[in-house]
Amino acid sequence: SGLVLLLMLQAYSARAASTVLTPSTALPARLLYVDPAGSDTNDCLTSELPCATIGAAINKATAGDGIQIARGIYVENLTVGKDLELSGVGRDETIIDGGGIGRVFNINPGIFASIKGVTIRNGRVTRTGAGIFNAGTLSLGDSVVSANRIDGIDDAYGGGIANGGTLTVSNTMVMSNTIRSPNAFGGGIQNGFGGNLTLITSVVQQN
Repeated sequence: SGLVLLLMLQAYSARAASTVLTPSTALPARLLYVDPAGSDTNDCLTSELPCATIGAAINKATAGDGIQIARGIYVENLTVGKDLELSGVGRDETIIDGGGIGRVFNINPGIFASIKGVTIRNGRVTRTGAGIFNAGTLSLGDSVVSANRIDGIDDAYGGGIANGGTLTVSNTMVMSNTIRSPNAFGGGIQNGFGGNLTLITSVVQQN
């Protein structure tokens, strides 16, 4: 729509941005590591023996773990079904690409998750949330959500992100996401389905 949305929330924002939305503010129980040069047969518990894919690390993790994702392009379609913190090395360094064949991230109901320091791109679905569909509690920070697409024949929601849970977006750009559908809602972010959304120092534009 070309609409630029820039929200600068100060006192409340500072508190919210420093809080990871997990059941506890403690450090992750364990760290698992992902690197394109790794192997999914590794236990992924050291940076010397990482997984090759984020999906494998999620499968090996238990609730409360953290996943460190190295620089690289990861073509994956991911479901987060346990409480996890996923951290890339930077939005220009760690790229998670949906391959144009499905949603990049699905956050299940009842899940507390954190994603930071990544670009989420090239998700493609026919109805809801091509980049992210959040039905849990998600903190998304220091990231980019771009070039995700919905090609629908009916109502379509959230080209970049569709939120039906609790979502906090901080220091993040949501841009250049598209919906091609007769009835399109929220090219960048659609907050519906009973969702709660907080934007902190973030930009939503050119969706």
